[in-house]
Amino acid sequence: MSFYPHIYSFFGFIGYLKNLSYSEIYLIIISSGHFIPIPEPVTLIILGYLSGVGRYNIFGIFVVGVLAVMTFDLIVYLIGRSGSKLANYFTKKVRTHILDKYTNASDFDLLILFIISHFVPGGRIVNPIVAGITDIKFKKFFFLTLISAFLYTPVYILVGYFFRSKVLLLAKVFGAAHHMMVPIILIIIILFIIVYVSLEKYKKVYNTDHAKE
Repeated sequence: MSFYPHIYSFFGFIGYLKNLSYSEIYLIIISSGHFIPIPEPVTLIILGYLSGVGRYNIFGIFVVGVLAVMTFDLIVYLIGRSGSKLANYFTKKVRTHILDKYTNASDFDLLILFIISHFVPGGRIVNPIVAGITDIKFKKFFFLTLISAFLYTPVYILVGYFFRSKVLLLAKVFGAAHHMMVPIILIIIILFIIVYVSLEKYKKVYNTDHAKE
């Protein structure tokens, strides 16, 4: 059984991508994982590979990739903020504690949530939906999405670029192991929280001792 079905075979997809303009690549990235049954990270890896073999300019792919990722997030964010039936449907699906995280989070915590969500399966669509539902201001959302897209997109493109000789294996691994990133991300979050809380306690103790002096 092939890794991808029918016309969406891996090599077929590579052959298709290498003949596209940058504007067409932009649309393909937006559609990946949604209208096209190829995960977005795999598409970015392939584009990195094609840049590595000289088909595209790596910086051009960076720009197109970031713009496509941001466009998708902005569209979903506006849907979440619209108050439409679709937005209400997603609101019912999202757990209350997730909504609370976004509502009560500081700007720094929101940035961490935005960055992590890009690497978590399902988080790519949940994050902008929740941001819209919780009515995060557009300017703030745009800024946070811009930063997270600049950190997320090049990771997969550079993997395909630097490891182009192993791109078939890498794409299969990334496609299959993408769901395994959830526990890894959770561990990172827990470690971050522990460090953050410890630092806050240290600051309070230090400030108290300093005040006594």
